[in-house]
This record gives sequence, structure tokens and C-alpha cells, in this order.
Amino acid sequence: MAAGSKNVEIIEEAGSAENETKIEIDNLTKRDDLVCDPVENGKIKKTSNEPLNNGFYQYTQEAGSALTVISIINGCGPKNSEKLSEIVSGLKYADEFVPACNSHDICYTCHQYSRNDCDQTFKNNMKSICDIINEIKAGDTLKTRALKRISKIECVANANLFGDAVSLLGKKSYDETPVNPSPNCAACGVEVVKNDLYKTPFYVLL
Repeated sequence: MAAGSKNVEIIEEAGSAENETKIEIDNLTKRDDLVCDPVENGKIKKTSNEPLNNGFYQYTQEAGSALTVISIINGCGPKNSEKLSEIVSGLKYADEFVPACNSHDICYTCHQYSRNDCDQTFKNNMKSICDIINEIKAGDTLKTRALKRISKIECVANANLFGDAVSLLGKKSYDETPVNPSPNCAACGVEVVKNDLYKTPFYVLL
């Protein structure tokens, strides 16, 4: 490779890195400008001491609470990506994956994990749901066992498809968080959010 061409590549790479840094600084500035209610003003509770479905609990934002992230999550309805919307709209098991989607929404909004870690946790949670809904039980017939095994394979394939699509198309949603992600603000700083819900599937009552 000619020295001139190599120098051009180095300059282009440096320019690209500088541009990405500027974008990240802009995003951080925008986040700092978002409303920051005191953490103690954020109130979230379980709707019951018993799991709602498949072992997952349901949570809700209490009346009179400051805005918390739990009130703005949208389950498996993707934001900011028409292509991702197309994939999800025809996805089998989307209803079953809702608890994992809720948790992923919090992870993307509050940034407790890197984007890559959010996406990997999301995929793992969906696969765990596949295990739960296709669990083989002692009284199952041979036919039922076979059908569950087939269903699990299909479920995991859908989990991989959904997870890969989010990893490919979800950057904008991660970067453009609609609330202040600081753990010192009510939106993301409530204990159950910052310690649990960003990685644990759950249902939400809006």
C-alpha cells in the first residue's frame, strides 16, 4: 500500500473516531439536561406477592410518584426503528418474551450495563423463557414431550432472531434515552430498578 493511501486511511479513521466522540459528548450533555427528581420521590411496587405468570412478578408505578422508567417502557414494541418493528410484528413468542423486553427496555434506558451486555442479557432471558414455557413435566406423554422439544427449538430460534435484530438495529434507542439515567434521579434510581429490573424479566401494570 502506498504511503499516501495509508495516511488518508489514518486521517479518515481519526476523523470517524472524533465524530463518534462528539456524538457521545452530545448525548451525555442531553442526558444531563433531563429532569432529575429526587430518588425518594420515585415509588414502584409489586402488584402482588405472587408471580403473575411463568414465575415473573408484575410491578407498577405508584400514584403520586415522580416519573420512573417503569412508566415509559413499551415491552416488545421497538422504538426508533421501522425495520425492527417489521421483524417484531411477525415474531412468534413475542407475547411470551414481554417480561424480557421490559427488562431490556430498562437496561437500554438507564444504562446500568453497556449496550452489548444489555443485548446479551436480553437474549439469555428470552432463552430462559423458552425453557420455562416448554418445561417437560413428569406426567407428560411421549407426544407432549416431543412437541415441547420442537416448540423449544422454535422458541430459541425466535429468541436468537429477535436478539440479533436488536443488537443490529438498537443503537439509536440506547443512545437516545428519554429520561435522566443517573442512579441519583428518580427515573432510574429507585432501588428495585437499579438493583434488579434491568436484568430480571418482569411484567408491568401501566
